[in-house]
Amino acid sequence: MKTFDIASRKLDHLHLDTYVQMGVEKSNVKNLFAKTCAGLYVPIANLGGWADLNVRAGFMHFKEREAQGKQCVLLVFTDHDPGGLHINKFLRSNLEELARAVQWSPDNLIIERFGLDYDFIEREQLTWINNLATSKGEYPLDDKRHLDHFKDYVQSYLRKFGARKVEADALLKSAGAWARTLPSSHFEIRPHDRTSPLSRETQTRPAAELDRLLKET
Repeated sequence: MKTFDIASRKLDHLHLDTYVQMGVEKSNVKNLFAKTCAGLYVPIANLGGWADLNVRAGFMHFKEREAQGKQCVLLVFTDHDPGGLHINKFLRSNLEELARAVQWSPDNLIIERFGLDYDFIEREQLTWINNLATSKGEYPLDDKRHLDHFKDYVQSYLRKFGARKVEADALLKSAGAWARTLPSSHFEIRPHDRTSPLSRETQTRPAAELDRLLKET
């Protein structure tokens, strides 16, 4: 997948001890983050195309980077709904399915979902949708006839938030809100090679760029 390959090659010269990729649930949300990710050399993909083998193969860059001694991180941005809040376990399970084929295990991979979350939704006054309809189901998740209705991840969501959701593309209607979701303080980005000739400015540029974006919005 070209997006992954180009960004991964450019990351090599930054000599960081953390390797980051990002996944989003909606393609139009991917466009919001694409420029920032490109500037930070962070590969980004649409998780909605998970069944596409090219998308799965893109995530296998983790194997290469982990072999180099880097801590691999997958940042995830999804809808605020039962499936979206459950995405960490879903993604790890899917990566584990590939483990034997690619001879790599996601055991050490950090999967960090950073949005949408309830506090952000309320602060930015994003629009709630009063149903839990799914793209593939005949019945909404709050309907007892849905096969997943009685699963723990659905029931815990219903108890906490009710039969409503906020889709990630609600960000498109809120000017500047997307930049305020960026997880600038979640991870400390440090030089991987302490003897690297790179300047301090180059080594810390990803974190500094995120901070700059946040201040401008």
